[in-house]
Amino acid sequence: MQLFEPITLGPLELRNRIMMTVHGPRLSADRYLRYRRSLVRSAIERMASSDAQYLFSPHPAPPKGDAHAALVAEWKQGLARLAPVHAPCPGFRTGQWLSVHAAALDFLANTAEAAAALGWTTLELFGVHPVVGVSRVDCCGALTVSGGSPIAEVTPALIRYRNGLAFRRTPPGGPSLPVWAFGDEQDSPKCTGANHPARPGVRRVSAMP
Repeated sequence: MQLFEPITLGPLELRNRIMMTVHGPRLSADRYLRYRRSLVRSAIERMASSDAQYLFSPHPAPPKGDAHAALVAEWKQGLARLAPVHAPCPGFRTGQWLSVHAAALDFLANTAEAAAALGWTTLELFGVHPVVGVSRVDCCGALTVSGGSPIAEVTPALIRYRNGLAFRRTPPGGPSLPVWAFGDEQDSPKCTGANHPARPGVRRVSAMP
């Protein structure tokens, strides 16, 4: 190897700027160049390994707990938009919304984080039909059809109320939106309800065996 002769390391070709010090090392010229070459190779290998780990290893995903907390915060903000003394949509009996609202607050305080961790969605909990509200039970969520009974247990498959009834997790029978968004899209063609006749025979709330 000559001074300024390129150094080849695998697919890499490096410019050679290795120079002997004025006083000189205690190694012969060939041994000194081999020594410097080994140092360069080691440095390049470490850099390549570090870059490869960064480029090809999966970057850490945001903690799931953060996503769950954000979802619970969304539920709390949504329910805070609703007055407990005024039913937000059709279908509630006189005075029923007050107890439903109270049961929803109890859920947010005690069970919401567990529900979020189990994958329960906003519509599965707070959904209502965009036109007829809770009159379409098959389009409603567990909290909106609770009848005011607080939630006693949450599992991946169902939500059990304290009164012994249960909301079983099944696909909705029609369009649905969060109860706090009811009325926001009343004029939208997709929410006219013309293509979604009522299905009174479909209910997802049942007594526990």
